[in-house]
Amino acid sequence: MSFKSVFSKSTLYQNRHVVGFFFVAFMLYIFVVFGFARNPIGLSELELQSLTLSGGFAFPDSFIDLPYHFLQYLSIQIFGPSIFGIRLVSVLLGVLTGGLAVASVRNLVRSNVAVIAGLIVSSSVFFLNYARLGAPMIMSMFLLTLAIFAISKYLTSNKNRTLWILVTILATVIGVYSPLGIYLLAALAAIAIFHPKVRLLIKRMKVWQTLLGSVVAVGLLLPLVFALVSQPSLLQTLFGVDTLVFAPSDVWHNLQAMIMPWSIDSFGLATPFFNIVEIALVIIGVVALARQFFSARSQLFLGLGAVAFAVSMFDITNSYILFIPYVFLTSFGIKTIIGKWYRLFPVNPYARLFGLLPIGVLVFGLILSNFSQYNASNYYDKNVIYTRNETYQIVREELTNLRAHSISLVVDGANIGLYNTLKAEFSNVVIGSSVDPRAETQIFIPSTFYQKTSSPARIVTNGNSKDYVVLKIYQKTR
Repeated sequence: MSFKSVFSKSTLYQNRHVVGFFFVAFMLYIFVVFGFARNPIGLSELELQSLTLSGGFAFPDSFIDLPYHFLQYLSIQIFGPSIFGIRLVSVLLGVLTGGLAVASVRNLVRSNVAVIAGLIVSSSVFFLNYARLGAPMIMSMFLLTLAIFAISKYLTSNKNRTLWILVTILATVIGVYSPLGIYLLAALAAIAIFHPKVRLLIKRMKVWQTLLGSVVAVGLLLPLVFALVSQPSLLQTLFGVDTLVFAPSDVWHNLQAMIMPWSIDSFGLATPFFNIVEIALVIIGVVALARQFFSARSQLFLGLGAVAFAVSMFDITNSYILFIPYVFLTSFGIKTIIGKWYRLFPVNPYARLFGLLPIGVLVFGLILSNFSQYNASNYYDKNVIYTRNETYQIVREELTNLRAHSISLVVDGANIGLYNTLKAEFSNVVIGSSVDPRAETQIFIPSTFYQKTSSPARIVTNGNSKDYVVLKIYQKTR
């Protein structure tokens, strides 16, 4: 019996993709879930903004990112405004997003490519930045990925097609409530209108399926339509143009954050988002899809990728929309490399087998490189560390130790909303921009905001902050 026959009949070979997917799931746990409350250190500006909105959640006037803020509000109510409670929703959505991305690649490309792409994506700095960030961007990534997954199931399976139609509509329409989600809706609409194969699939849909989908879509969009009528400026936010800058220097800084380490203006996110190998795989994927431009998937991923890249160049916080193009362009790059190798040795099983070794070395090297860069940037890059805020958690610890006291927490007016999120946990605290003279203990944030002639009872410092002294605590003598 030949080696090829024995090897192909082995249990490990027959279940290689199952083993691979379990390994990807394990890597998602290691990189996304493990230690997420300790790394990154402190809270970024994006997390503080999200905490301010979610902590005081009361069906806000703005519908932007409403689904995420509601879930984060529930998490904070259960676990408190700790880093664990603030980031938990993002971490869970991150795991689901990674899993759905791998499943989508499996449906639209190949299983072996899905395993390799899953290992690369799960360890990428770009993905970890948002999966371990307590801010709404990961919800948009999840909804975009869920929509692509549902579309892939509809196109590749004849079962439960009505379910996948509804999931696609739900994910796409709910995604419109988030900035940039409208671009996916526009891309899918363009493909449905202009691509003949997709038009044929839509024409074959049953009348009741079309009506059901339309009713669901209209029902979900009505609240947003009413919000846009009362606040037309929200439309700019949905298109991601409210924060766009057109200065060439800012565009260059955003590009640096994507491809160069230790870059500035990354909003507390680890850099670079993509290393040189990932960029090379994406370029190979672009070339491969460009050669098949008339296919629906090529037009979808190339079109969405072009729009996502343009928007990200003007505002780095919008870079999360690159996730779907990044995943699939990387996957098609991997598929192209494997296909080229197999065409060199079409009937030689030994060459095919040993061809996996350099790919394995490449993937293992990428995982180590991404993991090292993510941690190094979060722990040693001053442009990241100094943009993170540990004061909120320090204040929370101090208030926990002073529960027996009446406390006046003095902050500047711009941060009152943020620190008001502590009221539900500490009923003995009065928060404002002026001192409550009746309080036994007075805590000042920032330390230079309010000057007193007397010496503080205690000074709290933080070596990771630009301002070494972060709190001054005064106590009345009894």
